Amino acid sequence: MPFRLRTFGGLSLTGESGPVTGAAAQRRKLALLAVLATGGERGVSRDRLLALFWSESDAEHARHALTQSLSALRRELGSDDLFLGSADLSLNPALIDSDVADLETALARTELERAIALYVGPFLDGVHLDHAHGSPEFEHWVDAERARLAGLIADALERLAVGATERREHRRAVEWWRRLAALDPYSSQIVSGLMRALIAVGDSAGALRQAEIHATLLREELHMEPDETVLAIVRQIHIGSPPPRDAAPRPQADLTRGPIAFAEAVVPLARPPGPRHRAARKGRWVLAVGSGLAAAAAALGALSISRSHARAALDPNLIAVAPFDVFDPKLQLWREGLVDVLSRDLDGAGPLRTVSPTVVIRRWRGRGDPEAAATLGRATGARLAVFGTVLTAGQDSIRLTATLLDVAGNEVLGEVQVKASVDRMDLVTDSITRGVLDELNRRRPIAANSYASVGSKSGPALKAFLRGEQFYRRTAWDSAVAYYRRAIAIDSTFALALSHLSQVDAWAEPTSEHPAQAYAFRSAAFNKGLAPRDSLLIVADSLFEALRSFTDDAAWWAQSHRLFATLATAAERYPDDPEVWFQLGDARTHFGYWEGITRGEALAAFDHAIALDSGFAPAYLHPIRIVGELYGPAASRRYVAAYLALSPGDIDAEGIRLASRLMALTSTRPPALGSLLNSASSDVLMSALDALPEGADSTEPELEVVRLIVSDRLTTNTRTRDPTVLDPVFRRSLMSNAQAFRGHGAAAYQIAGNRFPDLFGELVALGAVPDDSARAQFERWLAHRVAPAAAVGLPWWAAKGDTASIRRFVALSDSLAEAGSAQERRLRLYDAARGGAYLALAQRDTGAALRSFETLPDSLCGGCREAFPWTHLTRAELLTAGGRAEEALQLLAPGVPWWPRPLSVLTALAQARAADRVGDRDEEIRDYRFVASAWAHADVELKPVVAEANAAVVRLAGQHSR
Repeated sequence: MPFRLRTFGGLSLTGESGPVTGAAAQRRKLALLAVLATGGERGVSRDRLLALFWSESDAEHARHALTQSLSALRRELGSDDLFLGSADLSLNPALIDSDVADLETALARTELERAIALYVGPFLDGVHLDHAHGSPEFEHWVDAERARLAGLIADALERLAVGATERREHRRAVEWWRRLAALDPYSSQIVSGLMRALIAVGDSAGALRQAEIHATLLREELHMEPDETVLAIVRQIHIGSPPPRDAAPRPQADLTRGPIAFAEAVVPLARPPGPRHRAARKGRWVLAVGSGLAAAAAALGALSISRSHARAALDPNLIAVAPFDVFDPKLQLWREGLVDVLSRDLDGAGPLRTVSPTVVIRRWRGRGDPEAAATLGRATGARLAVFGTVLTAGQDSIRLTATLLDVAGNEVLGEVQVKASVDRMDLVTDSITRGVLDELNRRRPIAANSYASVGSKSGPALKAFLRGEQFYRRTAWDSAVAYYRRAIAIDSTFALALSHLSQVDAWAEPTSEHPAQAYAFRSAAFNKGLAPRDSLLIVADSLFEALRSFTDDAAWWAQSHRLFATLATAAERYPDDPEVWFQLGDARTHFGYWEGITRGEALAAFDHAIALDSGFAPAYLHPIRIVGELYGPAASRRYVAAYLALSPGDIDAEGIRLASRLMALTSTRPPALGSLLNSASSDVLMSALDALPEGADSTEPELEVVRLIVSDRLTTNTRTRDPTVLDPVFRRSLMSNAQAFRGHGAAAYQIAGNRFPDLFGELVALGAVPDDSARAQFERWLAHRVAPAAAVGLPWWAAKGDTASIRRFVALSDSLAEAGSAQERRLRLYDAARGGAYLALAQRDTGAALRSFETLPDSLCGGCREAFPWTHLTRAELLTAGGRAEEALQLLAPGVPWWPRPLSVLTALAQARAADRVGDRDEEIRDYRFVASAWAHADVELKPVVAEANAAVVRLAGQHSR
């Protein structure tokens, strides 16, 4: 290798004869190489390079400066082939390698110790462009990339430390915990792990020194006291108690939250008023998410391990299509485009399956030759590999050569050559596919005449689709939408383009009532002759969109079951496909609650997708919020850093960056808050609100964001892609729900009154509504025969022993069922059934009440879903009281769907109490910590609950350290 670029602990370039000096070693040129090194095989666009290094120059001068820099580097390093690509540039791995690329490769192969050995210091440590050529964009990029890489190393160290602890290799554990503590000396969780490891090897004095160092840092630099976990270990050492148990500490356990519940009455839930379409593929405030359990313990950092890393033998039916060598810059799109198209064409031909294109592109090294193709096959577990070249053959023609390789024997099985017009790439790919299958068919039956295709015979449509795919990966929603629409305008039956447009449109235009769904349904209509993988994902996408309508008919349940069964089939058949895992995580996030799926399980799917393809930006969006809810704001900010390091092109990136800064605040409404928020548009504020973890931060950052969203202030740069922020009803609902979630019931009641029945019921439970007012309003809804609204009074009537009102409600529901439509009949029959359960509770017959709750026909109708959180909560409390707390924990595990609300905190309280009964201390402390954090500044009526939570946290922290 002629040159080696070092980026960790500084920045330098070394050649075969030693360090490179002279013009090539100028800081800006080396920085340019460093940026390209982080881009890997994907490369970095010229536009991105211009923004990083010449953002202050006009376009013409910036482009000229970049061209000059590239030419100078080629000249000074003595190679015209130093860079590959045209629109997107990458370093030629045959001429220059780097420690950062090697580190990424080592992590991808789970060679954790090798990755850690490469990390000799922070990325580009001490590297700044000189004052004359300084660039804020470059400095920001360095910060983000440095944080991302440090996060990856921290995750690797933590895995090694926890693994060594579990294996009782305590000296190794000390080594890993010590290196991790050097990266993050402020983390009480890390210091606790190091102290336990030191005690395990008999070095209690060393453990005390670590505690002292940690405490000094916190007090002098952050003005904070050490966590109780650290103090408890210190006390144990001083009194000579046995050392803490050896169990590996859970990452960020002190910041985790779980489901919550409420101690007295329970109320049915209705959707918030106003437009419901914010339950798109984003929108945490109208989003179904469950609560986390121990299944999420490995969630910090996308550390799922690809099965391909552990394959003992090559799969004879698995084929990897490598990027083609393309020598004409005008044809660069097809370098990776052919991977995408041919993989789809070959997938499902007889027994054949193809390696995911994103996995291939991430792992590809070198040029199109047998050696590189064999390396790719072994890395992915594929017995077969295809590689080739694309050459111009005249003004508008190309010549494409594809070679089929048997990886096991490193034997070329055959070669296919095609010459055609560049506008008829559909014919080219068809011919290549048939040729490859013919070659295989000579050796074993493959059914060469029956194969799938990408779904369009139009070259221009295919080209537009591939452009859209590139923008989709970067979350550049607007550009992706434009190219997908162009593809569909050319070929209106292009199922893949329709399906991906459906997904992207849901992110780009979250308030579009119909387009995303319409695109998905059209895609399903044209789902014919495609590869099995694509066909499965199109079916899943159409089911996702059907469920998003939340229709009230009973078919909703069948569609939900089918969605998860479809994605389970896809994940089983394509275990190394990041898009499959991303779609599974998306479905679990939005609809997992109804299938008993937790947030931890949703996060695990996203993490698997990221582990397979860390450059797929959409996979980071939901985890930013979910991991914060499970493991705290610090974990969330690590995902933010990794996401922003990809230079995402969507408007959400600005909101996510703002959310990260809000999570870093250490006090409620600090002086810096105004400067952070005042210039943000409503779109950015909504994106930030979506990204903020629910209740994980006691500083209540979301309240100030909501206050600005509902105010009349609109900045000049507001795109207002989400016009619901202009709806007075939505604003009132948003503000009142946000206040209520934080335990500010009086403020919420003043804003909302009785306008929103579901919220009114929760405010009654918080004690924010006087009894006389609650009784009068429930009576009013009964008198006006508004059964869905009156239902929120059931738990209050039960708590008060008001059997007469409950009997009236049951009679009302029965009468409405007789006169209503089939769907109305199902809804009202369900209401009557749960009314009977609450009637038994009002009569203080808890045994009969529990039996009634356990026999509720939950799948009677689609709309019945909405009562689940409250009825499940009541049932769980009865289970706990009856000595069946383990069942209560299982029932409450998925948490509370839709939006942050008091019910979330009340459910966590119930789960904490159930966990106490069964001795699940980890679950108990997570839930009590969440209650204490969410209601840290709550109304005085809730102070006893907060006191209970805080006392439990102190008690449990002491027990945990013994």
